[in-house]
Amino acid sequence: MLCYEVWLNEKKLHVIGHKDAIALIADVTFLNKNDTQFIGLHAITHTDSTKSRECFWEAPQIGQGDEVRIKLVETDTPQAPDHEMLFGQGLTLPWSGEKTQCSFCGKAAAEGKALFEGFDARICENCIEFRHGIIAAEEIKSP
Repeated sequence: MLCYEVWLNEKKLHVIGHKDAIALIADVTFLNKNDTQFIGLHAITHTDSTKSRECFWEAPQIGQGDEVRIKLVETDTPQAPDHEMLFGQGLTLPWSGEKTQCSFCGKAAAEGKALFEGFDARICENCIEFRHGIIAAEEIKSP
């Protein structure tokens, strides 16, 4: 299977991949908001018998002068993810503090079905469904 080999300063960190991956992501991100640099390593998986899942591999934060190399490789033995969960119930993201509540309804992460997190806001699955209903109703009204 195709996997990513991830290196930091000439040291191999991980070989990431998953047999059920529909997306495999390895990126380097800089957030000007809080001067954070990090390597993001995750996969989204799906099979016909399960809900979509997210897999995460831990990586250290990076700083100025660090060299990151991401290489596409073929292997049958990628490293197992450090964390795996239902898609959308995510980990605390590097730019946020701790997992908190939905920015729209105020429900805590544990109360909603899933909590999707962005740079400055969070939205639970219930609010997404509710807002989708509002948009669909508006589209029906529009000529």
